[in-house]
Amino acid sequence: MSDLDLDAYCQLMQEIKRRTSVVNLIVAEPGRLMFKATAVESMCLQVRKILELIAMGSLVANEEALSTARCGLGKLWSGQQILRRVRGVNPDFYPRPIVELPGSGAIKSHWENKPDGFLTEAQFAEAYARCHAVLHAENPLGRTLDYSAYERDVPLWIALIIGLLNSHTIRLAGNPNLYLIHMQEAETEQVRGYVFEHVGSLPTD
Repeated sequence: MSDLDLDAYCQLMQEIKRRTSVVNLIVAEPGRLMFKATAVESMCLQVRKILELIAMGSLVANEEALSTARCGLGKLWSGQQILRRVRGVNPDFYPRPIVELPGSGAIKSHWENKPDGFLTEAQFAEAYARCHAVLHAENPLGRTLDYSAYERDVPLWIALIIGLLNSHTIRLAGNPNLYLIHMQEAETEQVRGYVFEHVGSLPTD
C-alpha cells in the first residue's frame, strides 16, 4: 500500500495543528479582534473547521467515500448528522486515542486505549452544534448568545481535541492498514505517521 494515503492524512492533521494555534492565539490575546463577539466567532469558526477535518480525515484515501460524505455537508448543522454520515462510509472513521507504554524485549512499546481526557463523539456533536449557532446572525428579538460561555468552553474543547489526536490510531476508508499518528515528536513539530500492515495469521507451530 502506498504511503500517499498516510501523507495525505498527516497533512490534514498538520492543518488541524495550525488551526489550533490560531484558536490558542485568540484565547491568549482576544483584544486583537477588537471585541468579544468577533473573537468568539473566529474561535468557533476554527473549531468547526477542525471538527470537520477530524470527521472527514479517515476518508482522505478514498475519493468516492469522501465525495459521498461531503455531499450536502454545508447544510448540516448537527454534529450527530455528520458523524452518522461519515460512519456510513467508514465505520472506523473516529480517531482512537491511545497511551503508549514501554514494552519489553523485541516489543518496544504497547498501546492501551486512553481512558479519558479526549473529545468523545458526544462532545464532538455538542461542540459542532454550538459553533454552528454562533456563526449565524442572531435574531434581534431572540435570546442573546452567552459569549462568556464560549470563552470558557472553547479552550476546553481544544484541550479535548488535543487529547484525542496527540497519539492516536486511525483506519482509512478503502485501506486495510492501521496507522499510528503522533501529532508531535521530540525532534520535530511535524506530524508523524507509522503504517502497520495486516499480514494475516501467524503460524502456530
